[in-house]
Amino acid sequence: MYATLFVAGRCARIAREEVVFDPLDLSLFPEFTRFGLRTATLWVVGGSLVALFFLNWGFNVDFVATLPGWPFDVSTSLRSLLLLAVAMVSWLGGALVERLLGAALD
Repeated sequence: MYATLFVAGRCARIAREEVVFDPLDLSLFPEFTRFGLRTATLWVVGGSLVALFFLNWGFNVDFVATLPGWPFDVSTSLRSLLLLAVAMVSWLGGALVERLLGAALD
């Protein structure tokens, strides 16, 4: 957590020093990108290690032991596939309408 706050302070100083912001100037973004990646990695790995530590201590072991081995059945899989199909059809429909309107207006 200290590392996150330290790097956040450094990024805030960089952001304050830059008076003119040009969104097309990509030289400013690597520092912020590295900050985001380091922060995300730190919290994911740290959170995973803390969770494993508490599981090894015996917290929620009974709860984990009672979970079913595979949480998906046929109906859940079909619903997931149907949701993906609806999203794909709506995306394709939007692309088709865009093409038709573009052809009609040209």
